[in-house]
Amino acid sequence: MLLGSFDLDLDNLKSTILVVLTASSLVYACYLIWNNLLKREAIPKTLRPLPGPPTRPFVGNAGQFNPLAPYSTFQKWAKEYGPIYRVKLGSQTYISVNDARIAKELFERRGNKYNSRISTHVGYELLSQERRITFTPHGDKHNTFRKQIHNILSISKTRDNQRFQELESRQLLKEFLEYAGSSDSQPADVQQIFRRYTASIMMTLSFGHRIKDLAADGLVETIFTIMEGFGKAIQPGQYLVDAMPMLKHLPYFLKPWEQEVDREIKWQWPFMYGLLQRVEEQMDKGIPNIGLIRQLAEQRKRMSEREREEKFIDDRSIGYQSMTLMEAGADTTGITMMNFALAMLLHPEVQAKGREAIDRAVDDSRLPTFEDLPNANYINQIVKEVMRWRPVITLGIPHANTTEDEYAGYYIPKDSIVYGNIWNINHDPSRYEDPDKFRPERYDGVTGSAFELSTVPNALDRDHVTFGWGRRICAGMHLAERSVMLVAARILWAFEIEPARDAEGNIVPVTADFDKAYDHSVVASPKPFPVSFKVRSEKRKQVILESFRDAESTWEEINLDLFADVK
Repeated sequence: MLLGSFDLDLDNLKSTILVVLTASSLVYACYLIWNNLLKREAIPKTLRPLPGPPTRPFVGNAGQFNPLAPYSTFQKWAKEYGPIYRVKLGSQTYISVNDARIAKELFERRGNKYNSRISTHVGYELLSQERRITFTPHGDKHNTFRKQIHNILSISKTRDNQRFQELESRQLLKEFLEYAGSSDSQPADVQQIFRRYTASIMMTLSFGHRIKDLAADGLVETIFTIMEGFGKAIQPGQYLVDAMPMLKHLPYFLKPWEQEVDREIKWQWPFMYGLLQRVEEQMDKGIPNIGLIRQLAEQRKRMSEREREEKFIDDRSIGYQSMTLMEAGADTTGITMMNFALAMLLHPEVQAKGREAIDRAVDDSRLPTFEDLPNANYINQIVKEVMRWRPVITLGIPHANTTEDEYAGYYIPKDSIVYGNIWNINHDPSRYEDPDKFRPERYDGVTGSAFELSTVPNALDRDHVTFGWGRRICAGMHLAERSVMLVAARILWAFEIEPARDAEGNIVPVTADFDKAYDHSVVASPKPFPVSFKVRSEKRKQVILESFRDAESTWEEINLDLFADVK
């Protein structure tokens, strides 16, 4: 009897515990729903809520735009709700800034409030293990990461970096010669030529490793796969948990996004760590290496693991810094060059004017150099217009305000995700007449670099806002702009860019329609398009070939090979 009573009491105890746990879970869930979704913002009586599209219960504006290509809906809402409006995704407030003056006011003059980031749960906290500088909140970690990046991308390093841009662009020209002379050329080949150029520069600066052949070097394909996955992960509206943070508390088996990230990390991190190990093995063998990762590895050589973590120079921090360098320069700059080629194909009158400008500065006996660019300012104008006309990151990388704020009588909640809408600002008809048209003449008389013009007091005097604002402005903007300008000058010096023709000799039509001709994720990239490159003369062809042979000799001396003598 006593044993039977004990069994009965134990069963009752189990039932009671189950009821208590269930009730507690329901109470906690109700609290989370109230705290995250239903609780009204306490807006001061003197201020108004920001305008914005009508929301739906619980989800806000989720489902009302394509998360992979939100620019068109955000552009439509800007026309309807004005230069600054809010979008709600679950409990999270997103704010779209669509006027250059408002962006300068918030991101620069009030930069102490708006220079942080709201770190996305999936893209930053999980997939980046809280180490990608682009989404690192303001603080010691971000400051340290930025100083590390500046060691290789700052304006003071421009002349050092120009050496590699100059050498790599010689191979680019040689590859376009092969493209022009081949009957088997494919539209995707143009993209691959630009990608190899930009990827090799960034691999050189980060790992001291050249990409000689894009198809033969498996590193690049893996890196671009990692970059593509990260780009999708940080897109607004991609994951419900980023809009509803309370979902983080679900059991693991109910979190498919976390399971997905774990599968990605399982192969991504060993790849990143393997590159770091290669650098350290070369360092131990005394093999020269000029990359940033080598510099960081040298700095931490005698540090304890605790010191490395405190100074954000541990394995994972270095690994994700290398990814940041590639993401900051390889893909975005390559896409900008594709946009340049597309613009030249569709606007032969601009192309002809650009050739005339570079021909006045350089004859046909040598390649154009960086020193020639000031004497051919129309190339500068073309590049500015390419970046304005087709910005690679349409919404920009979002800022976050660390305190509540107000603008023009509107209330801005603390920890809002604030976008400087680059597409809308670059296509503002009040600043740019016929903004959808490609017209480098908009910049007649403008000679300053994008960085120089980003510092002007009047926001309307800036050329474009493609590189962002304030302390969060693109750290690699000097490198990117100079890369595109040199390649643009050399291509126009060497080639005529013409429409491709089909087997019957008919011109193959090409469009720059942003909805139809582009792939969209966090970046907008033109789909491969048919195009013909025709070398301008036999003499220019020989200059290209001789310059490439000279470059090969230089590369052999430098020996930029991460895998050299490492077993």
